[in-house]
Amino acid sequence: MLTCGEALIEARQVSVTVSLPNRSSPLVVVNQANLTVRPGVSYSVVGPSGSGKTSLLSVLGLLNTAYSGSLMVDGIDASTLNDRKLSRLRARDIGFVFQRYSLVPHMTALGNVLVSCAYARVGRSLALNRAKQVLAEVGLAEKLHERPVQLSGGEQQRVAIARALVNHPRLILADEPTGALDTDTGISVMRSLIDRVREASIALVVVTHDETLAEACTQHYTMERGHLRPAVLPELNVPPYAEVSTVPGG
Repeated sequence: MLTCGEALIEARQVSVTVSLPNRSSPLVVVNQANLTVRPGVSYSVVGPSGSGKTSLLSVLGLLNTAYSGSLMVDGIDASTLNDRKLSRLRARDIGFVFQRYSLVPHMTALGNVLVSCAYARVGRSLALNRAKQVLAEVGLAEKLHERPVQLSGGEQQRVAIARALVNHPRLILADEPTGALDTDTGISVMRSLIDRVREASIALVVVTHDETLAEACTQHYTMERGHLRPAVLPELNVPPYAEVSTVPGG
């Protein structure tokens, strides 16, 4: 289980390649990336579509084991873990937030959050209490029994955030979490995520193409053609989130 040690994740010289039918040699989508992820720190990775951001996230989230280089998870070499142990780590210690929400259409907001508890084998009573609490924390206490089709885009993404938080993970990985939302709603949702992360001292890695949203994080990287580099984002005229209020429908 991940702990509050010096580093949760250490990626060293991580590369990912894919074979394409029209190429004689594999395409390098992540090129010798180095990243240390620590508790309570939020990281942004900014880059255009196709830059390798999602491929990097899949390695950090233990979803893709077809990489070269070294990936240490709480001091343990991830390559030494079998599928069962990797699945257990993902279920208990890593929360995922995706661009398109990935909610189960026929389930209520509460049911969608409980799915994560089931994967982590949390008892039913405790799971219900956790799910209701985390939905309330993201402003959806009155929406527990509504299905995704009854919710706005911002509300659906808040359900996805609650689902990622419900098992008290040490790390959250967010892949373009506001990409399907309008600007104001996206800022509101991102602030909700950042607030929860700060309160619980969770590590957060967000990949996005939007520097305005990335500004909310404390450490910044850019990614282009598979190369990950530390970055300093430009100063903004207006501090991020200063003029946007969090509303339940956002």
